[in-house]
Amino acid sequence: MPSKKKVDVTITTNPAPTPPTVTCDPDPVVVKKSDDKDGVKWVISDSAWVFTGVTIDNVPYTPSNPNGTGDFSGLSIDNSNANKSVMNVDDSLAEITGPVHSADHTYTISYQARSGGQTYSFDPTIRNEN
Repeated sequence: MPSKKKVDVTITTNPAPTPPTVTCDPDPVVVKKSDDKDGVKWVISDSAWVFTGVTIDNVPYTPSNPNGTGDFSGLSIDNSNANKSVMNVDDSLAEITGPVHSADHTYTISYQARSGGQTYSFDPTIRNEN
């Protein structure tokens, strides 16, 4: 089974009303267009924050709707570890070749404080290897 590209996400809280600052390592995240469903493993190693979902091409993918209604599928979020949050996103598409597969896709990750409250989002830099 292919492994997912791991991305460490650091969230730094700023004084209100400024939203938290998010950095990713690596940045940009280099992925390969393929049908092997390797995708990306996003990790927040901070007990204060958790992932809530991802929006790809304006279609939300959440734990309650992991396959969304768009061309992507396969979201999973694990917030069971009190010290980290892990979100896996497959890179599988409904069609492997053609206009959907070759197009660029918008990609926005949502997160919030583990205790709840306002949801924030960030747009990671993702580059296709091929």
